[in-house]
Amino acid sequence: RAIGGWGFQVGDQGSGARIGRDLLEQTLLAYDGIRPGSPLTDAMLAVFRNNPEDVVEFTTNAKPGDFGGFAPKVFEHAEKGDLVANWILATAVADVEASLGALDLSDDAPLCLLG
Repeated sequence: RAIGGWGFQVGDQGSGARIGRDLLEQTLLAYDGIRPGSPLTDAMLAVFRNNPEDVVEFTTNAKPGDFGGFAPKVFEHAEKGDLVANWILATAVADVEASLGALDLSDDAPLCLLG
């Protein structure tokens, strides 16, 4: 049984592209004061010359791989205990676990993950 695979725009939960996209979203939410910022969101905004409009401009033509290029920053900051990085990764893990739960596999069932 196959599940998911609907593409970056509406799927790909747990992927590097989604992790990078979530980082940009959390960076803008922190900039607006809606969510708490962190060293990660500060570093991410600095990549875009501390200009949130540059973040938005980037997203207009970015491909999934472009978003995925930011995923390593999330993992690097998570190792340091960064609040935002840990939230992003917890969300990604929960999405993958939900997908695995939907499969309801036995312990010895074969599993193939693509992406």
